[in-house]
Amino acid sequence: TQGRSSAGSDGEKRQRIQAISALDPQLSLLIVEHDMDLVFSVCDSVTVIANGRVLAEGVGDTVRHDKNVIEAYLGKKKEAGS
Repeated sequence: TQGRSSAGSDGEKRQRIQAISALDPQLSLLIVEHDMDLVFSVCDSVTVIANGRVLAEGVGDTVRHDKNVIEAYLGKKKEAGS
């Protein structure tokens, strides 16, 4: 589904995950996607880029919990009393 976002029904998302998962595991893909659940479900390694800068690279759990990724995409945590 070249040029398509993963936006759509859960069924369409499952089809995309199945199609990607069925590819040769030696194949390298560049997936530009905002649906991180989809990304983490099909990728062995993830690189997060924001404003032209690499924020984090690694396996899903490492990237998912990286403070720079969290701040860039979820905003900074406010401290108590702020």
